[in-house]
Amino acid sequence: HTSVTYARAFDLGVGMQLTNIARDVGEDARNGRCYLPADWMLEEGIVQEEFIRNPTFTPALGRVVKRLLDRADEHYVRADAGISMLPRSCRVSIRAARLIYCDIGNKLKSMGYDSVSRRAVVSRNRKIALALEACFELVGAERPRNTSPVVPECQFLLDAVLPLCKQEKMVSDEV
Repeated sequence: HTSVTYARAFDLGVGMQLTNIARDVGEDARNGRCYLPADWMLEEGIVQEEFIRNPTFTPALGRVVKRLLDRADEHYVRADAGISMLPRSCRVSIRAARLIYCDIGNKLKSMGYDSVSRRAVVSRNRKIALALEACFELVGAERPRNTSPVVPECQFLLDAVLPLCKQEKMVSDEV
């Protein structure tokens, strides 16, 4: 299960990173950066360099942010199956983090995907509620396993980690 567990962990990481990118569009542009896919922006008639010079929300930009969050959600769904493969001692915290990051996307949706004019924030009380939800889910039924291979963008990580896991297992077997 090691490679599948890591693949699902990478899915969670990708989903969280895509959410960060979606949340920080305006802040990044004001700092001279843009991590939104340039080809997606061009499909919507937005040139990255022009956007960085004048970061303004438009419906076209909202569609790019929505598309990015849709992709993040795909990764969150894939990651869900991996959480039940983790040791029970860390499942709640990992699930809570997943729910909180997903809620950033929900907040962006409620803001019309405008992450230029203001920043999406999950309140402290909402984070507590999501952490409690994660606790209650721990006692629920396990999710079905997802044995899909790692996403190609993360294959290099899996290639780097698996030999270390095998090496660590050999060391612990010897002890």
